[in-house]
Amino acid sequence: MLYQSGGSAVVIYSSSRSEINDFVVVVIIAACERQRVETQKRARALELNGVNEQPLPKCDPLGDFEPVQCDPLTGNCFCVDESGFELAGTRARSLDLVNCTSK
Repeated sequence: MLYQSGGSAVVIYSSSRSEINDFVVVVIIAACERQRVETQKRARALELNGVNEQPLPKCDPLGDFEPVQCDPLTGNCFCVDESGFELAGTRARSLDLVNCTSK
């Protein structure tokens, strides 16, 4: 059985033997959502006060990376690939100046 919501999915497996009512729940989190969670954990561990000290990736409704990411500390924005890695040569001083179409 599969339940999906936003950037995560829950898969529920049940035992094939009817006398055992064991269930295994596997939560599948999209890459961007997983990075957001890990970044928040790291910020708490380092006792950082806010998101501005540890920028969070922007995710779309399916949990994938938004194609343009911005650094709130510098104001620089850049294009990313499907794994969230910055595409070379796309960094600009503002969101208005970013061009992802040629990359």
